[in-house]
Amino acid sequence: MTQKLKQYADASFSVTQLHVDTQFPSRKRTSANIDANTALYQLLVFLVRDSQSNPKTFVLSMSHGQKIKHFQIIPVEDDGEMFHTLDDGHTRFTDLIQLVEFYQLNKGVLPCKLKHYCARIAL
Repeated sequence: MTQKLKQYADASFSVTQLHVDTQFPSRKRTSANIDANTALYQLLVFLVRDSQSNPKTFVLSMSHGQKIKHFQIIPVEDDGEMFHTLDDGHTRFTDLIQLVEFYQLNKGVLPCKLKHYCARIAL
């Protein structure tokens, strides 16, 4: 992970945690964890992960409408250059950071703009 992406991810995760902590300050930990999961759906959290079904590709997973939605990030080659796309090559990005930054500003093919990056999920 590049330093820029790591700093961005850490900052976004901190904002998410701060929101959860301020929403449920007096609850017990188990109750707060359940409420935190509900809050995460409402916060429009997203992450980019390795695809399990297509090796060497990525998936954008995001919460929207209290559901988790997954979008395959498709690798596209054009004149020997590799690009990433969510929309069959209409919008192309040379790296995943560009893709994420674009969809934070534009809805495009997604149900909504990307809001909060989830850096890690503890299970």
